[in-house]
Amino acid sequence: MKNIIFSLLVLFSLQIFAQVNENNLYRISQEQKIFEFSTIYKELYYNFANFNDCPEVNIDSVYMTYIPIIMNSENDFDYCQTVLSFLNEFRNPHTTVYEFPDCIMKKFNEGLNEDLNEDLNEDLNEDFIEEDKKNIFQTKNKLELTAYLPIYRSLIFKFKSNTSSIFSKKLFENELDRIGGLKTIRGFDDLSLPASSYSIASTEILYRIEENSAVFALCDFAYFEKRNTINKEYNYALSFGAGIELNTGAGIFSLVWAVGKLNSNSFMFNA
Repeated sequence: MKNIIFSLLVLFSLQIFAQVNENNLYRISQEQKIFEFSTIYKELYYNFANFNDCPEVNIDSVYMTYIPIIMNSENDFDYCQTVLSFLNEFRNPHTTVYEFPDCIMKKFNEGLNEDLNEDLNEDLNEDFIEEDKKNIFQTKNKLELTAYLPIYRSLIFKFKSNTSSIFSKKLFENELDRIGGLKTIRGFDDLSLPASSYSIASTEILYRIEENSAVFALCDFAYFEKRNTINKEYNYALSFGAGIELNTGAGIFSLVWAVGKLNSNSFMFNA
């Protein structure tokens, strides 16, 4: 059900964002904004499967709060930001928008809306703006460590640490790392968790069947920060599961099952 909701929300979000033109951010009428926003609300109301993860959120109250904000949105970019903020109220990694059209991403990267840019351009000359852009410095550090410890005969303990940090005065949404999936923290959709920095500890108890073949139980834990020009978030994720690796003539076949939880939410057994 969660995957269905996610697909529906992405579909409606794409319907919204598809109307934005790079040279005209005033194309969506107020009536169309209310219609699209109400359609998303209705889909959430009847089909969202994880209200138990956010019991303090009253969807009707949140909807009524956002209606005047939607109606008073200054342009299409402001409207898109408001829709994204509404979806974030439910704090579910499946209920969001992962991609934006180039024109919207351009506005996010600028970190300023159209009106603010106009005001700034009245006070700042082009030379100052260009110099400010040159002063933006960004660096990324990443460290991975893997260790194997024999326990008894074919029984092996595996530990893997994966740490990464991005340092920058200005960090935009599209510059964040994405974690989740087999290569980072299992039990979550691939690249579903945006992070400016993270530290992941992955542990496995393996029973070796033969060379390059084993069954294993796993437990992953991650602490990650999402820090950009819009907001700051501090999160942790936990998952556990099991898997098997088999050495075949075509290579190594892997099958992994895992469930995860984000912060104090329940485990997502249908993930």
